Amino acid sequence: DGHTIANHTWHHWYHHMNAQVAAAEVANTGDIIYQTTGVKTSLFRPPGGNMTNGVVAYAKSNKYAVIMWSSDSKDYSRP
Repeated sequence: DGHTIANHTWHHWYHHMNAQVAAAEVANTGDIIYQTTGVKTSLFRPPGGNMTNGVVAYAKSNKYAVIMWSSDSKDYSRP
């Protein structure tokens, strides 16, 4: 309770998304978030911070606010 949910795409294949795949990833993930929570999210963070493959343009055109991270703990590099 009280947490904000953002769309981050479903498959996280940010290196392999063309504009059409990116649009489907954002739309489908948004639908799943809504069906699961009853909340329509308006926040989007692109996988890997990739801003150039069409995913950000699609998100913005669908009224998502694009958010990024403010720090990186790099905890993924120390499993």
